[in-house]
Amino acid sequence: MVLSSLYDVPRNFLEVQSIRQQNCDVGRFCRSAAVIGRQLAVVGDDINNRYAPEFSQMIRMLNLTPETAYEAFAGVARKYAGV
Repeated sequence: MVLSSLYDVPRNFLEVQSIRQQNCDVGRFCRSAAVIGRQLAVVGDDINNRYAPEFSQMIRMLNLTPETAYEAFAGVARKYAGV
């Protein structure tokens, strides 16, 4: 369910890029960074709100403790970094 619905994220990324282009003059850094930051926060909040139950269930399945948290995180990072 989570993976099939994540196809909305690229659409939101493209919206962020569109906002950036609308607010920027060529050749200079512009205030659109704040607009992009706000849009990314909206996207992140949306994902969190949509999938909070699934995320909670996944976290419970990990059985994280202070002793295992670092290695669990590092394992995921290695997996997706291609290490």
